[in-house]
Order: sequence, then C-alpha cells, then structure tokens
Amino acid sequence: MSWSRRGMCVALATVPVFGCGFAPLYSEGSAARNLQGQIVVDTLEGRFGFDLRERLVTRLGPPTGAQFQLKIQTSTEEERRAVRADNTVSRFNLSVVARFQVIDRGTSAQVFEDTAQAFTAYSAVASAFATRQAEADAFGRLANTLADQIVLRLATTAEIWAT
Repeated sequence: MSWSRRGMCVALATVPVFGCGFAPLYSEGSAARNLQGQIVVDTLEGRFGFDLRERLVTRLGPPTGAQFQLKIQTSTEEERRAVRADNTVSRFNLSVVARFQVIDRGTSAQVFEDTAQAFTAYSAVASAFATRQAEADAFGRLANTLADQIVLRLATTAEIWAT
C-alpha cells in the first residue's frame, strides 16, 4: 500500500486529537445528549420570537418531563446603511442580542445564564412588499443563528449546570 504525502500528513495530524481525551459533544451518556427533551422554552412574542422558539424546540427536542426552563429576552437594533442621494435607504443592518437563563423547574433556581448575539443585513428594493419579505427573511436568519448559538452554549456547558 502506498501512502501519499497528503495522506501521511492527515494521519499524523489526527493522532493528537485522539490522544487528548476528545469526545463527541453528543456521545452516549454525555450531559449535552441528556439535555434532549429536558428544557421547556418559554413562549416569545411576535414572528421573530415564534421562529426563535421553534428552532430551539427543534434542536433541543420536545420537552418530555422537562427539568429545566429556558427564559429569553431579546433586543433588536436596526441601522440604516447605504443612504441614496434622494435620502432613501437601500440597505439595513439588523442585530439582535438574546439574554437567556436556564431555570431549574424543581427549585426555581437559575442554573445558567449567558448572552448570544447575531447580525445580518437586507436590501430595500423597488417594492415595499419585496422589502418587507427581505426583512422577514433577515429576521428568520437571525432567529436560526441565535437558536443555534444558544443550543451550542447550553450543550458545551451542560456538564457544569445540568448534573
């Protein structure tokens, strides 16, 4: 069997990963995997809140005998960019900050708290309808990004607070 230089480099590069105690985040019996179905996500207002909650429930699993509750407060900022000569705006930047807390439902104690933030942009186009659709799509992207960040932070810290 012949080894190319590239194949040898890849093989040698993976050896330290296996020797350092690396384990997959969602491996059998891990704290992150045990969170599946254990978190009730509070209802959030508006379309953005609905999209954020739906993505969180999809990623965390539907609650079945949930031990924890996830509370989220969001703040949104819209910045006008690319102002034309006639003083109309052709591009908007959106940023959302989500402060979230995990509450133990049995003791009502806060067990974890963190913040996630995301930003995106959308273009204002010729019609008002198309601009509103672009804005709605931008908020949908933000909801997905924030939900993914929140789930990742919960999963990577679960060993500390979900024991």
